[in-house]
Amino acid sequence: MQLWDELNNVFKLVMEFWSASSSSRLRKRFRKAFRQGYQEFRTVVSAIIHDGIQRGEFRDDIDPEAVAAALSGTWDALLLQALFDSSFDLLKIASKFLPVVIDGLRRPKRFLFKLRN
Repeated sequence: MQLWDELNNVFKLVMEFWSASSSSRLRKRFRKAFRQGYQEFRTVVSAIIHDGIQRGEFRDDIDPEAVAAALSGTWDALLLQALFDSSFDLLKIASKFLPVVIDGLRRPKRFLFKLRN
């Protein structure tokens, strides 16, 4: 997200490829490339979540692949908003959004209460 100003033009090009993936004669090739790119991103995010579960940091009742897919879509949506609205502060939004996601994944701390008689 911190590189958005530098990657803005690259994302515009990605938008062109998205468009081509649904309408050009190269549709199959573009779709395959996007499918592979999304799969790689989801695999990385899912592995991070799996690792957090194994270390006991994240809840064990979540589906890492589902969360990874939802986060992938969320990042695309944030980038689209930033592309179409120059006043949209992508870094600020991402820095406020990510802690909510992490808190949702985090395993709750167990507290032991000592009752007084």
